Amino acid sequence: MATVLTSAQLLGGIIVNPSATNIALTYPSAASLVAAVPGVAIGDTFMCLFQTAGNGNMSFVAGTGVTFRRNTTVTQPNSSTHYIRFTNVTGGTEAVVVFQQN
Repeated sequence: MATVLTSAQLLGGIIVNPSATNIALTYPSAASLVAAVPGVAIGDTFMCLFQTAGNGNMSFVAGTGVTFRRNTTVTQPNSSTHYIRFTNVTGGTEAVVVFQQN
């Protein structure tokens, strides 16, 4: 199953996969993330916890302007914290880097 995350979901801080189904989560674009954070600046960071609560794994797909620095899968029954850092907030060239800590 594939799901596109919204900026609001990531900014909410916790995303849980309660099912036994593996899911692929696509990050929103960096432009969407920049637009969702008023006054955001280069270097600003927020985090989001991903938790597998069922038997399904989670994998992550980069949206436009998103770069992952580590493993892009959370296997059950585990959690992973993603640190999302803004590296470019200029319109048309927005970029974020995602650091994953299992």
